[in-house]
Amino acid sequence: MCTRRKCESCRRYYEPNSDEAGSLWDGPEQYAVGSADCCLECWMMLGFSQVSSKVMRDLLTDGRIRFADASLLRVVLPPVQQRNLRDRFEGMLLGVAVGDALGNTSESMTPAQRRQRYGEITDYLTAPGQVSDDGQLTFWTIETMLQHFELLRAFPGTHPSGLLRSESSPPGCDFSPEHVAARFAFARSRVPTSLDDSRGWSTLRSPSIASRRIRGIGKTVRAALRAKKNGAKWDEMGQASAGNGALMRFLPPVLPHLRGSGEALWEAAAFNAMLTHNEPLAIATNLAMTRLLFELLERDEAPAPAWWWQRFCEILAPLESDSVYRSRAPALQGFEGTLSALLEAQLPSMLARDASVEEACNHWYSGAYLLETVPSVLYILSRHGHSFEEAVTRAVNDTWDNDTIASIVASLMGALHGRGAIPQRWLEGLDPKTSEQDERGIFTLIDDAWSILVEEEHYQDDEQERAQ
Repeated sequence: MCTRRKCESCRRYYEPNSDEAGSLWDGPEQYAVGSADCCLECWMMLGFSQVSSKVMRDLLTDGRIRFADASLLRVVLPPVQQRNLRDRFEGMLLGVAVGDALGNTSESMTPAQRRQRYGEITDYLTAPGQVSDDGQLTFWTIETMLQHFELLRAFPGTHPSGLLRSESSPPGCDFSPEHVAARFAFARSRVPTSLDDSRGWSTLRSPSIASRRIRGIGKTVRAALRAKKNGAKWDEMGQASAGNGALMRFLPPVLPHLRGSGEALWEAAAFNAMLTHNEPLAIATNLAMTRLLFELLERDEAPAPAWWWQRFCEILAPLESDSVYRSRAPALQGFEGTLSALLEAQLPSMLARDASVEEACNHWYSGAYLLETVPSVLYILSRHGHSFEEAVTRAVNDTWDNDTIASIVASLMGALHGRGAIPQRWLEGLDPKTSEQDERGIFTLIDDAWSILVEEEHYQDDEQERAQ
């Protein structure tokens, strides 16, 4: 007969001797943290191996992360001085969900096919609008970061130090790639029988882990999760792909650093990409988009059209490796080179011609390849950066991989214009759950993320704790 226990961290009840969970719940002493009993999920969060900045140095030395110039990794950004930061914070995170939900029901159609079937899409095609992999993996990452913070608060001093921590970042708010990798893998409803035997799997019925099907999962992310299940470590599971599956979830590592960053910001951004896309351009693009986001948060009005691609190229070019990428678009006549070179060659001429979003994106394609996704995102922003609704509508209607492109466009527009710029019908029609078993929901998760990861009083508390 099962005896229910309450986890001393998350306060949920669990069954230590559940027949359904098998050896996972053999006894509370196996999952003890200090003198307290924890459920398996919390025990795993506290028990994973530490990651520190030495990891980044080792990866750079070994050539597993390659940059032409790694100086960005040493840039310390000042706190964002934006009086409406809360509105911008909510805008960029809700943008991820809104853009994804508007696009994913008509993904992988040409604009002409989509228009013939649906006409001009200006609202969710299904009610309510649901997020797919773009939104799910973004918000599950945030959820994992929050849980990590809450566990460190509940059990101070029990976790190894050095989790991507820098002197200018608050304790406990750091991004842990091992924890996020585990959350992604366990979202597939399978968990390891022990941390030391990651090849042994048994089903776990837990609302916070199981029953979380990833909707519309891409092949690269699927391959990375398969590698994780087969025993790969977080820095081994990523695939050599220049697809957009890492860029679509670039936001979460930014959140703890809005009040001031250290090198941990860039490490977290790189490792976040590397989990699924261990490829130079995928990592460099995440870093460049992170820097662009910080600059948007400081702006009070939309930049000039050329600013979007020019500034992005200025940030990206030093990060690009010597790898050569080939365009798939016949109109580009076999382009070979870097992403920044493609942007500099194509976007100015399209803007000078006043080409529509559909024409431009058909020219270089608008699929899941970064040489197609990034030009499409930047062109839409260049053409329609003054209007959240128009930019997202064009992304949804005029591109092939429209959920990811719309999600990225909407997150950047949300950072620039804030939650108040998002049409109310899109917020009201959005399903707050990322899965059927979602416990917090998107809106609650955003509130919690602000309170725990950003709000001023938490930074003051941490400074006081350091001083004691």
